[in-house]
Amino acid sequence: MINEVELHPLPRQIVLVAAIVVIVWGISLAQSVLVTLFVSIFLAMLATPSVLWLQRKRIPNLASVLLVVAGMVLFLVAIGAVVGTSVNSFYVALPQYQVQFQEQAASFRQFLASKGIAKSGEILLKYVNPGSVMNWTAALLMQLGSVFSNIVLILLTATFILLEVSSFPIKLRAVLGNPHQAFPQFTTFINDMKRYMVIKTMVSIATGILITIWLSIMQVDFPVLWGF
Repeated sequence: MINEVELHPLPRQIVLVAAIVVIVWGISLAQSVLVTLFVSIFLAMLATPSVLWLQRKRIPNLASVLLVVAGMVLFLVAIGAVVGTSVNSFYVALPQYQVQFQEQAASFRQFLASKGIAKSGEILLKYVNPGSVMNWTAALLMQLGSVFSNIVLILLTATFILLEVSSFPIKLRAVLGNPHQAFPQFTTFINDMKRYMVIKTMVSIATGILITIWLSIMQVDFPVLWGF
């Protein structure tokens, strides 16, 4: 008879904390891979209704997927061209914006000094650094550019996912050994997820368009970039 060894609560908690640290560390190392995978799944979920619609029109699976992927490529190329131009223009104008922010910060410092709160103003400006804000914005745009640099891998992964969309239920029934197996909960979950993704995407697109129009009316530089 095997005697079970009871772990003291403290070592058990240490093991649990160590396991969490290892998992978080692994996720941080695989961050770029996970981002690429999730973006691919996102695009595949958005494109699935179009692929299935083309298949119902008696278009072969491969041709349906290639048509939809070609449409996504054209859309992403158009978006990349417009946003990429704005990003490049922003980088060119970045030193000028930093100078303007420094001038405004100096004016604000003088205003506070005229009100007798110069010391508090110095403390405030110490923590509110316009240069740091601009550098953070530039770093954020660089990360956005890295996502676009992986677009080939993202589209390739999304293509493989779309190729398996129509045959996935058949393969799953074969694994379960029941050719008539129904998956009502799974189907409902997928439909609700697709509906959510479509609604969320449309709301985000509408929000971006409204922001772009409003910034254009306000004559803010690079409205397309900020709207995107």
